[in-house]
Amino acid sequence: MPEKLPVSVVLAAYRGEKYIAEQIESIICQLQSEDELLISSDSRDDHTLQIALLYRKANPKLNIRLFFGPGHGVVRNFEFLLEKAVNPIVILSDQDDIWNRNKVEVIRKAFENPRVMAVVHDAAIVDENRAILEPSYYQFHGSRPGYLQNILRNSLIGCCMAVRKEVVEAALPFPEIPMHDQYLGLAAYRMGEVLFLKDCLIEYRRHAAASTDLVSQASVFQQLAWRKQIIKAMRDLHVPSRVTEPSTPAEQNSEEGKRVEAAAADHAEENREEQNGQAQPSEPVESESAKETEK
Repeated sequence: MPEKLPVSVVLAAYRGEKYIAEQIESIICQLQSEDELLISSDSRDDHTLQIALLYRKANPKLNIRLFFGPGHGVVRNFEFLLEKAVNPIVILSDQDDIWNRNKVEVIRKAFENPRVMAVVHDAAIVDENRAILEPSYYQFHGSRPGYLQNILRNSLIGCCMAVRKEVVEAALPFPEIPMHDQYLGLAAYRMGEVLFLKDCLIEYRRHAAASTDLVSQASVFQQLAWRKQIIKAMRDLHVPSRVTEPSTPAEQNSEEGKRVEAAAADHAEENREEQNGQAQPSEPVESESAKETEK
């Protein structure tokens, strides 16, 4: 029987005090001594880290690391945590979801295949009170695997994803990208296989204070700009020579990249009527430098 791969769970928070306890409890019951949970809060005007500190004190055998975040939004907060993660498997976490009790074990098992660079799983969408809104995020969103598919319509959401440390090392530092999770997932496609599991492994909580919405509120032009950003980022991504190079034409030459851009434009145009033209809210900004909490 292969040894269990240690995992690093990275949880980026911002004013997360309302739900952070439920999330932490659902995570730590699955962790072993060689695993680690890293929590970074971009807010200093609530009790997120104080609540997390209580769990660290109550579980001295677990490696729970707490930080003040860089204060430049969710992408940079995750980047900050990913730089500190040390274990071979990295699991991303939101601050307000609930993990099923078998999530970590299922992910460990999936990564026993050495070619798997990322794992994506399904989720039940719930409201603030954990009432089910949609039993399957896959079905609700129309999630499908594939490199091109997830440029045109992204299904690589961080709360339902884990990646190998090699992917993190190749992806950091983040370039100018719309979201960290899509970038990491596409990088994993460049380096090997991305496994979409049918298992529903979290309750994905959606509410007014969530960082992302079920239905994007960005304009068509904003979506096009984001797609151009992610395409450029993937073109510039250096894949280590020891990792298998991609085999699809779109991942090998710029001519196919141009076709992806055109397809992205067509895709956005088709969905123009579904958009309301509002831009996403800007990310929160703090002024203090990031540091690990010591008390």
